[in-house]
Amino acid sequence: RKLYLGYERSSYDYDERRSRNALGVLSGANPVLKYVYDVFSASIRQHLTGAVVAYIDYELKLRADEALGYNNYDKNLFKLRLLYAYGKQVSFKLSASYWERDYPNAFAFDNPATPGDNAKRYDGVTLQLAAHNEYKKNQSFFVKVKYDDENSTDLRYQYQRLQTAVGMEVDY
Repeated sequence: RKLYLGYERSSYDYDERRSRNALGVLSGANPVLKYVYDVFSASIRQHLTGAVVAYIDYELKLRADEALGYNNYDKNLFKLRLLYAYGKQVSFKLSASYWERDYPNAFAFDNPATPGDNAKRYDGVTLQLAAHNEYKKNQSFFVKVKYDDENSTDLRYQYQRLQTAVGMEVDY
């Protein structure tokens, strides 16, 4: 069993994008947009058998809208991963995650007058399955299937998506 802990800080400056004010209004008079992210993560790895490894992950992401604070958010992500090695050349990965993102200062549709509960919030589920086959020492084939279901109080950003990818990797 192993425990991994992490911390990461990053900053994004948008020279040509303006921030929103406390009422969600986008204006050329507002300062330029700048986001600072602090990400805290923890992961536990456990071998279930000689061929199966499980991970439980947690991530807390804090975004600070350095301009006016409108788009600050807190995001909590919980993830379970299973890795299965079938011999030395074939492996499978299965993962499921759930996340929630809350904006304490923002409004759905960026409109404080939206009827009902108008706080901007998101949540989502992601399921992913991947298979990998090492064909030669530096060549492998893969198949990936990913399903996303994102919900929001701002219906412009709500969606369900299924992605599939089939490919070959060559390492040099």
